[in-house]
Amino acid sequence: MTLTDATVRWFQDRRGIDRATLEAFGVQSEDEGVTLPYPDGAVKHRKTLEKVDGKHKMWFDPRTPDGRQRLFIPPNFSSVGKWKIVWEGESDTMACWQNAPDEAKPHIAGIGGAAAFGPKGLTDEAIQEYFGDAELVFFVMDNEDPYEGNEAYETVQRAKKQITQRLGRKARFVELPGSAQDGCEFWLAGFDWAAFRILLDDAKKVTYNFRAIDFSKERPVREWLVDGFLSKGEIAMFSGDGGSGKSLLLQDLAIHMITGKDEWLGMKLAGQKVMIIDQENPEDEVWERLFALGMTKESTDNLRYVWYQHVLLDDPDQVRKLYEDVANFGPDLLTLDSMSRMHLSNENANEEMNPLINDAIFPLARTLGTTVAMIHHVRKDGRTRGATAIRNAVDITYDVALTEDKKQQIVTPDKQRSITAWGHALYLTQRTDDEGKVRITTELEDLPL
Repeated sequence: MTLTDATVRWFQDRRGIDRATLEAFGVQSEDEGVTLPYPDGAVKHRKTLEKVDGKHKMWFDPRTPDGRQRLFIPPNFSSVGKWKIVWEGESDTMACWQNAPDEAKPHIAGIGGAAAFGPKGLTDEAIQEYFGDAELVFFVMDNEDPYEGNEAYETVQRAKKQITQRLGRKARFVELPGSAQDGCEFWLAGFDWAAFRILLDDAKKVTYNFRAIDFSKERPVREWLVDGFLSKGEIAMFSGDGGSGKSLLLQDLAIHMITGKDEWLGMKLAGQKVMIIDQENPEDEVWERLFALGMTKESTDNLRYVWYQHVLLDDPDQVRKLYEDVANFGPDLLTLDSMSRMHLSNENANEEMNPLINDAIFPLARTLGTTVAMIHHVRKDGRTRGATAIRNAVDITYDVALTEDKKQQIVTPDKQRSITAWGHALYLTQRTDDEGKVRITTELEDLPL
């Protein structure tokens, strides 16, 4: 076989690769396609130069003795050296070698496909042979668009994972400019080796996908929404039997906040805006309670009371809308009343509750910094209803119950992730004056001066 003029013209015009480079790599013409020699006598056949139906038909004959893949390498390749550059595809490899300075040529190689580091790809012995001395191995994969041809994009992402698993920290991935889908297009676009070196330098930089805490900065001070009771940006759960006054308790807190009170139940307050998602209480009772607790027309600008809007925390579209509403209003406190009415999932299944809490509730607190108060019910035995994932996910839980004579409300801190225990429960008393105004007080507030 020989290298025909037609083959040379195609590679020159379409891939920017000249005859000297093709001959250096041992490329030969074969009918409408070419053959590409690999180490250990393996030969790769490409039936046609152009793709057919968007794909190349390729096969090895003969194969390597063990049937596993080898690198596609130039004649002067050396396994010695602290760095290597590996391209996806033979044409890209040849184009890079052609444009590289002489000192870089022995360190350039290629892989025949994205699966070269997969289960049927290079052996551990081959990886040690080719890359054992290298401190860094740069890989240049095709620049696949995740929105067009997702299958090709996913293949490249899978290849990157396989490469990292085999080579560990020495693997680095070079990102081509968006205008170049592959290496040949990169060089044909007029980029030179100096430009490519910039891409290599960028690939050397250590980057992380997830932000870590910067412990070098000044230590943050805990911010309280309710001093010693609720921190800003935390998730609290108020659980108790029906009729124990959970909703009334948090409504009373809301009224103190929106009317600008400095304290609530003897504890200092910070924050003024409140948002309540209520799918539990009748509307007429909501109106009656809030004005009885002291809400004024002037204070309602600080309150966004969402009543029976069928908010579902396990519906991604609803979760997105809730996040947008909370972000737009910017409440210091968000009350969810009650959890059981805000999802259609199996409340007893951890695998269904975990994503609900992680995707719907955590971003409201951790990202937006809103204190989230979840109202939840208990079972007949007094334990929190539903999967353990619900209780485990929150920062603090308060058990709400009535005394045996029903005259007082007991609020007991249970699980505490972020604050120290009070050492006792809060005993609250509800009083209504002749004008129908309601006041909730603690025992300490009731003591005479």
